[in-house]
Formats: sequence, structure tokens, C-alpha cells
Amino acid sequence: MAKKKLDPAIMGSMKKAVSDSFADNVKMIDIDNLLESPENFFEVSRIEEFAETILGQGGVKENLIVKPINESEFEIISGHRRTAAVRFLLEKGENISRFLPCLVQNYDDEDVKILDIILMNVSARIITDAQLWKSYEIVNEILQKKKALGDKFGQVQKKLAEILGISTGQAAKLQNIDKRAIDEVKEALEKGDLSINTADKIAKLDKKKQAKLAKEKPLSKLKPKDIEKAEKVITNDNFDDDDDYDEDEDDFDDDNDEDEKVTTNDNFSKKVSSSEKEKKPALSPALAADNLYSFVVENDDIMYEILNAYLEITEDQNERNIISKLKDFMRLARNISEYSDKVTAIFDTYLGVTSDEDEKKAISAIKKYL
Repeated sequence: MAKKKLDPAIMGSMKKAVSDSFADNVKMIDIDNLLESPENFFEVSRIEEFAETILGQGGVKENLIVKPINESEFEIISGHRRTAAVRFLLEKGENISRFLPCLVQNYDDEDVKILDIILMNVSARIITDAQLWKSYEIVNEILQKKKALGDKFGQVQKKLAEILGISTGQAAKLQNIDKRAIDEVKEALEKGDLSINTADKIAKLDKKKQAKLAKEKPLSKLKPKDIEKAEKVITNDNFDDDDDYDEDEDDFDDDNDEDEKVTTNDNFSKKVSSSEKEKKPALSPALAADNLYSFVVENDDIMYEILNAYLEITEDQNERNIISKLKDFMRLARNISEYSDKVTAIFDTYLGVTSDEDEKKAISAIKKYL
């Protein structure tokens, strides 16, 4: 079964436990000797609110993780936000210690240090799609390099999902963008002008159509109907480039569409047996509940084909009713996916006004599906 992702609170407790277990390496270091890591690209936000929390608990209680630069200076691996909050309090003249508890960690491998920076950030905060994309680019490059050197860690997609704390469905979207999206789409995602979900949909178009979309209007202004319009044009085009990705999503709502039907039992049996011989879906022993939504959004074309084909050979009304309900669920999942930009914007706005940690955790969990 899929490994359960640890929430920020659990990760925080684990980091504290690890820090405590290396008590001999924990030092109280003057804040002026703590330098930000040049590899840390995560935004340090909401410092004033966080500073009030630190002040209320009487100072920083959880160890920072730092790497020695020289005899007196240290690079922050984990703890940029805590450091910024204490600096803010000191500048205000608050009565708080300028010495912070730090676990001193040596890194022989620079890539391991970078992976730690990313892991600590993505596991302990809500990050933007732009930050997730940047994290993906760095982690993917490191994993590809390690794999080329002979490191064995299984499928890259699963390892990406594990390190970034996302579903394999979300990791697949990032890989699709990386492989198929034109530079303009990647740049818009990096700037925060596109969500991962929208960039993934654009990346499923052939590159000529992607370029046309980018020229017609700013990518940040694209709406789902713009991409749908491009998809319909692509469905009727004869490709003459080297892009072999073709996904027709326009006929799923019509059970009577002739292109979707498998008209004979023999055809259906042939299709199923061929699929089973070639490969089995990587869903066993069962899809984890937290990955079901992502799976449906990513694979609804295949699922529609299977369900419609089965409708051709079954007379069992109960089975037909179940299939109808399943298809309703897939349509709902697609609708939510198409409006994920607006839903994400609503959640991001609310995150700016709430201080309730339970609400933040709930929003973080929901956003993984969008």
C-alpha cells in the first residue's frame, strides 16, 4: 500500500526527536552567525504572526539544523523562518534570546544537503505551486543523476512523491509538464502565473497548439474553456510533428458516441485480455483513499472506455446503475479539477487571514488534490 504522508506536526515532532537524539551536536549559536542558505528558494512569509507565537512560548524550542561554514559561521538548512522571526523580535526590542538552539550537521554530499532543505520545507509548511515546481526540478535532477550513477531507489515518480510529500498522480503531472510543456508554460508556472493543474493540461496539447495559446493571450489569463477549445481542434488535426501524445477528452459524457463504443463481446474480450497481458495497473493491493481523486482525474479516459465497453456486454441492471454512479463521480472529479485555480485562490486567500493550525492542515490536505 502507499506510504502515508506525514503531516507537518508529525514531521516537526520527528525533527525534534532527531535533534534531541544528537544532543552532543546541539549548540546555542548567536543569530548573527547564522546565514541563510543560498539554495533555499522558499518564501519566508507571515513573520510577524509567527514571531508572536515564538514570543508567547518564550523563545525557539525546536532545534534549527545548520551546516558549519567556518569556525564561527553556519549555513541554515532548516529554520529560516524561525531565524527571521527572532530577528524581527530583536529589532523590536523584545526580551528574547539572540542565541538559537542548533543541531550542527556536516554534509559530505551537497545533493543530500539540498534534498534536506527541500524536505524540511515541503513537510513543514504550505507551499505554492511555483515552489513545488522548483522543488520538483531540483529533486528530479538529483534523482536522475543518482540513478545514472547506479543508485537503486525504485521508480523516480514514487521517489519524487515521497520526497515532495505529494501523491504519485501529482508527481505524474509534474513529470508531464517537464517532458511536454514548452518553455513559456514552464516559465509561467515558475512565476506563479499558472497552477500545476493548468500547466499539466496545456502540456497535454501538442507543442504547436501550446505556442498558439501562449501567443493568443497571457498564460495567466487562460481559462479552462481556452484549453478545451484547443483540445477540440487537436482532436481533429493530423499531427505532423514528433509529439506522440494524443488525448481526446471531448466525448466522455455521451454514452452513445460511436467512437467510444465497443460493439461486440469479442472486441471487449480482446481489449481486456491484451491489456492484462501487456501490463497490470499499478494499483494493487488497492488504491489508497487519498490517491483516488488524483487517479480518477489522471485516468478518466481509460476508465470511461472500460465502463462503456462493459455496458455493451452486461444486462445486469444493478451493474449498470453502479457504472452510472461511477461515471457521475468521474465527471464531478473533472469539474473540480477544471476549477482548481479558483478553488486554490480561495484557499490561499483564507490562509492569509487564519491562524488556526487545524484549518491550515485541512487546506494543505485539500490542495494536494487540486
